[in-house]
Amino acid sequence: MPSPSWIHATICAVLGVTDAQGAQGDQLFISTPGPWSLDQLESVVVDVLSEENSSLPAILRLTGAIDCVLATSERSKDDDEQAALKTMRDLFCSYILIVVQFPEMFPYAGVADGTAFVRRILRDLFDGDRRDVTARAFDAICASLDEKTEQTAEIFTPVLMGLREDIGKCRTIVDSFAPSLFALKSLVKHKEIALLMTRQPTWLPAAPNGDPVDGKALEANSFLGPFFAPTAIPESAQIEENPVIQRYFLNLDHRTQADVDGTVQLLEQTAEIFTPVLMGLREDIAKCRTIVDSFAPSLFALKSLVKHKEIALLMTRQPTWLPAAPNGDPV
Repeated sequence: MPSPSWIHATICAVLGVTDAQGAQGDQLFISTPGPWSLDQLESVVVDVLSEENSSLPAILRLTGAIDCVLATSERSKDDDEQAALKTMRDLFCSYILIVVQFPEMFPYAGVADGTAFVRRILRDLFDGDRRDVTARAFDAICASLDEKTEQTAEIFTPVLMGLREDIGKCRTIVDSFAPSLFALKSLVKHKEIALLMTRQPTWLPAAPNGDPVDGKALEANSFLGPFFAPTAIPESAQIEENPVIQRYFLNLDHRTQADVDGTVQLLEQTAEIFTPVLMGLREDIAKCRTIVDSFAPSLFALKSLVKHKEIALLMTRQPTWLPAAPNGDPV
């Protein structure tokens, strides 16, 4: 067991607390007499969560403490210190989940709605510059959910359904669908949350007559359908609203030959350069079999390319865009 002075100093450092009068900055004075042992750590955490006048929301003090514990653990070579740090981390994670699940128990902790808090963490991690909670601290919290099925379902079912609702608003691959996709990927790395996702009623929905649904109905009604629905060409696109068609294929009788030749040459150059690039990206992402594989680089590369109308048009002219069966029928 590490020395009592090491344990006390570590608790003070990771939580930003002190048992001495005259706390400075974000440091929080805790009335529980020190030096603190691991047996007293729970009392210290409850005091932190119950403090009304803290300069830092208590929930962020705990998530920050997890990050500090993980960093300290990486530096430590002592087995006893590692065990003590794991005890601290597990307790911090446990209380964060309690606060998220029952925010009314700790009204000064900084969490009014647990689901909204988790969704804000995910939004900040994948769609913004703010980082109140680090990715590794959030991963540690999710990893602590193992075998806590009821707690997992209560906290993360509305989070998962919220992500599905958010990405359902994205109709094309140039919409901002990546944050929801990355948030889902970060969650399903954890087996309990991945299992929870497969237990949703929408995971494999059935038609009213009990038959499995397929095609567009599966896209619309299944849990993962909206995550794979964004397309390069939205169904509602009209010819007169398509700037590529307007630029290259309309009003040819009113344009000079030089203008027409120039646009044709530009399309040919685009095809020569980007056809192998597009097919390479397709090959790379085809190696990814599940949503937890590293498919994001290829997806983001494609997204960056098809923002340019000429390349988006080139993609739709590939033989594999709408392939036919050997007999000529649609597949």
